[in-house]
Amino acid sequence: MMNSPTPHLATPSTLAHCPVGQHFVLQGVKDPEAALLLLRLGLGEGDEGLLLERLPMGGPYLLRFAQQELALGAAMATQLAVQVLPT
Repeated sequence: MMNSPTPHLATPSTLAHCPVGQHFVLQGVKDPEAALLLLRLGLGEGDEGLLLERLPMGGPYLLRFAQQELALGAAMATQLAVQVLPT
């Protein structure tokens, strides 16, 4: 039996640079306080998410992780290292 090839992952970036509608994998959090907040929400490294929407004028980023949707501020988005998944 042949194993399917591992999908190619794009270069790591921050959530602030992730395109709307794009799936991503959370790779890490730069700020310890931001990491603690995500941990309290049940999120951590390796979790897959989807950027649903980025509201205008510095508004929040709307995300979906599994069945959970949440809004994160623009400052938090710069703290999240993500790897964009291929479409």
